[in-house]
Amino acid sequence: MRPRPRGLGRLEFAACCAVLGVLMAMLLGRLATWPADARQLRLEMAIAAVNRAVSLFQAQCMRTPRHHCDALPIDGQTIAGAHGHLAASPDGIARLAGLSPDTRLHATTLGGVPALTIELVAAGAPPCQFTYVQASHAGAMPGIPPDRISCP
Repeated sequence: MRPRPRGLGRLEFAACCAVLGVLMAMLLGRLATWPADARQLRLEMAIAAVNRAVSLFQAQCMRTPRHHCDALPIDGQTIAGAHGHLAASPDGIARLAGLSPDTRLHATTLGGVPALTIELVAAGAPPCQFTYVQASHAGAMPGIPPDRISCP
């Protein structure tokens, strides 16, 4: 009786190479979409942070006597408000949302209402952006219009 050789035979080795080749092709296909997926996720997280900041400011404003909410102290910072909601300014929405320091902020107006365009910069790609529009008057709600969200 001959001892059985150790290791893979040629056929087994070829099958392993084929399986690894298929797996690598699938992985490389997924790798191509990761940067775009990461940019989209970063945009969604920034929008969620802004929405959280809006709720936090509104809750603090409701606790303030006579709802005087032009500037509220929250977490040791003075946060600017307008009409009982967060102001569309770096001292308002951007500060309370805790956006990263590399985020670009552009003060603008939308239909005569102050707004803040927030750009999330990514190396080698156009920036993703969205615009927060503050409340136009007492009783109006602030928000992020869906047509002002883009991530090319």
